Amino acid sequence: MCSEWAGTVIAHVGATAVADVRAAARHAVEHADAVAVIAPYFFAAAPESGVEQFFRQVMTGIELPWLVYNFPRHAGNPVSPVVVARLAGEFPQLVGVMDSGKDLEVTRAYKTGCPRLSVLVGDDRAAARLAELGLDGVVTGAGGPVAELPVTITAAARTGDEASASNWQRVCDTYSDTRKAMGLSDIAFAKAAAATRLPGFPLQVRAPLTGVDEQQRTRIERFLRSETLPAIDALHAGTRH
Repeated sequence: MCSEWAGTVIAHVGATAVADVRAAARHAVEHADAVAVIAPYFFAAAPESGVEQFFRQVMTGIELPWLVYNFPRHAGNPVSPVVVARLAGEFPQLVGVMDSGKDLEVTRAYKTGCPRLSVLVGDDRAAARLAELGLDGVVTGAGGPVAELPVTITAAARTGDEASASNWQRVCDTYSDTRKAMGLSDIAFAKAAAATRLPGFPLQVRAPLTGVDEQQRTRIERFLRSETLPAIDALHAGTRH
C-alpha cells in the first residue's frame, strides 16, 4: 500500500460518532493496509452490547482488514474477548486485536477465544515472553523512539533465541523504568526521546497533557546517549549487547 514501506501500514481510526469513524476508515482504504479501530471514548462505561454494536456499525460494508484496539484506560470502554470472538465470527476481515489493557489474562483470552486472530499486547515488557504467552507481537507507544528494541526482541523470541531476547529485553526495560520514574506522560517522554535522535523534532503536546521542561529534556537526552543508544548502535553493528 505504501511504496516507501515494506511492512504493513495500520491506520488508527477513532472518534465519538460512528459516521466519523466510518469516514476515517474509508479514507484509510487508499493509504493503509489495515485499520485499528478504538472503542468509543465519549460515553465511558457504556453497555457491552452498545460497544459491540459500535464496532458492527463502524465496519459493516468496509472490506479493509481491521483490528480491534482495546485501550480501556483512555477509551473508558473495554472490549471483552467474548465481544471480539462474536465480531470475528461475523467479520472475516477482522484480523486481530491490539490490546493495551495491561491484563495478560484478557490478552490471552482474545487468542484462545479466536485462534485465527493476531493478538498484539501493549506491554513493552512482554516482548521476550511471546512464545510463553502464546501471543503474536507487541504494540508500543512510548517505545517508538527506540523501535529497534521491540522489533529485535520480538524477532528473537519468534526464532527461539531466548538469550538474545532476554538481553535486549533488559535494555528495553531500563528504558521503560526511566520513563516511568520521570512521571511524564508517555507522549511527552516519547517526543523528547525522538528529538534526541531526530534534531528539531517538536516537543509540543496538546492540552491537557503537558510537555517536558528543559531540565527533563536534558535528562532524557543524557540517559539515551549514555544507556540506550549505545546498545542500539551495537545492534546495528550486528553484535549482541
